[in-house]
Amino acid sequence: MIGILSNSQDATANFFQEFVSRSNTPFVRIDTDRLGDFTLNFHISDDRKASASFAIDDQICEFDELEALYYRRPKPPSLPAGLSPELRAWIESEYRRAWGGLLEGATKAKWVNHPFAISAASYKPEQLIRAKNHGVAVPDTIVTTSPSTARSFCQMHDWDIVVKPLGYGDIRNDGQEVGQVVYTNVLDRSLDPTLSMVANCPTLFQKHLSKEIDIRATVI
Repeated sequence: MIGILSNSQDATANFFQEFVSRSNTPFVRIDTDRLGDFTLNFHISDDRKASASFAIDDQICEFDELEALYYRRPKPPSLPAGLSPELRAWIESEYRRAWGGLLEGATKAKWVNHPFAISAASYKPEQLIRAKNHGVAVPDTIVTTSPSTARSFCQMHDWDIVVKPLGYGDIRNDGQEVGQVVYTNVLDRSLDPTLSMVANCPTLFQKHLSKEIDIRATVI
């Protein structure tokens, strides 16, 4: 039994679901924005027997039936309108801890990929060090809060440099809507005066690599 863990608007999850369906592999679609529509039951008795199940539409599934979890793009559950932001955040946390705890503790499923692994892999300095330690060629890179260091690095590479965020690129406003997006950008000498702003935030600079193609390899 494969669990497809995503959201109801995820086209990639839809594509994967069609593929799994054609292969006649049992699966269950768990759209986290619809968790409020599901029925969840978990019980540990005095004799230490545990049972955990959930019902989605007409499908009932035991958590221990899940052998694999395809973790795609979960979203917070849809909740009733009119909730205060504090109460909404608390209820979302309760859903996350209930479902996350059962998917982690009540199954022996293999994750692609486990959210803890995704989080651990989201730190660019660690990624670069790991790649170097495995013998992968890494472009000349600095992370700095020193404008003079940034300027020396850009001059050393004749301003053939890119700058990119260390984490995610979305800058959200108070309503949690994306207000700005920070992409990987190529620098040039005209931006030299702006390097003083590096003192306000750790910034990643990297030698620009000319390329003909991008290749993404997925290893399982």
